[in-house]
Amino acid sequence: MQYVRFKDYIKPGASSLILGAIITLVLWYDLYLPIGLSECQGENLCLGDSPLVDFFLNSAYIRSWRGILFSFIFLLAIAFLMIQLNERFSFINVRTVLPAYIFCIVYSIFYFPHGFSVSLLVVLFVLGAIYFSFKMVDMPYMEMSVYAFNTGLLLSLATIFSLPCLFYTIPILIFFYVCKAMSLRNILALFFGICLPILYLLIYLAYVNDLEAFLLFVSSSSTIGVFSSYASLQWWDWSYLIVYTTIFVLGLLNYSKWRGQLNVRNREEHFFILIYFLFTLLLLFVFAIDVELIFPLLFLFASFTVGQYFSMEFSLFSKIVGILFIVVSLLLFSQRIIFSIC
Repeated sequence: MQYVRFKDYIKPGASSLILGAIITLVLWYDLYLPIGLSECQGENLCLGDSPLVDFFLNSAYIRSWRGILFSFIFLLAIAFLMIQLNERFSFINVRTVLPAYIFCIVYSIFYFPHGFSVSLLVVLFVLGAIYFSFKMVDMPYMEMSVYAFNTGLLLSLATIFSLPCLFYTIPILIFFYVCKAMSLRNILALFFGICLPILYLLIYLAYVNDLEAFLLFVSSSSTIGVFSSYASLQWWDWSYLIVYTTIFVLGLLNYSKWRGQLNVRNREEHFFILIYFLFTLLLLFVFAIDVELIFPLLFLFASFTVGQYFSMEFSLFSKIVGILFIVVSLLLFSQRIIFSIC
């Protein structure tokens, strides 16, 4: 009976969406308090090495409280798309908002105090590309190429902010093959979608006589280096990551219990969410990527498994794990507030 009531609470609906927005808004309290305004004056921007960095740096909007507001809106858009992804493809056995809740909580706490960050744009574009790739395989053959193009277009938009995202083309093509959607028409549509934003970017840089910025972007993004930018992480950051990773592993270990409840297509889609997670880990260990750009993608893919664990497992142990996660999150959030004040 308790489990039935719990499933009712986590179903997507007006009340659960409002509750999620309120929780996120509380965690983003620097959006409307003076401490947030001071922190956002150019000190807490995450822009990466994109050729569009100068455009963002010269924008007065993102160097004010509006930069935090934009990031907050991007985060809510990601949460909404995460919910829609499971509503549409049902690769988690129940209707649940928990993956979106968990991603919002982990991101909000881990990257406090907040500022404008292109990492959320990257996550939004990558998630959109996955959504269109999943939807494509359910479409009639003549409509598949449109969704393949949209997949490539969104992946390319992520790439112009974080070049290693281009490597997500590999799992996308593997997904096409596994789902029997691999055809010359779809491949060409995918690559045309990938090329279009990059072409427009090159035209823009040529117009402003700054093609060298693109070469520097490619050079810096192609640097091989393990743990290149992790020195900024403190022991409490690593502690939180260890707790989150432990829950993720618990979700993986328990997945076999729920796998039989999914049909073949849903199992394939869930499997490829895990493939994206492992592929992101590979990028993390191969390329010298800023942690602020790569960790949100890891949080995104892991949140589906963690959310599934808390949505499907209703044992005493899972309750204890859930309480531990909440307590550790509150402790880290409190530490973030104290540290930012001091």
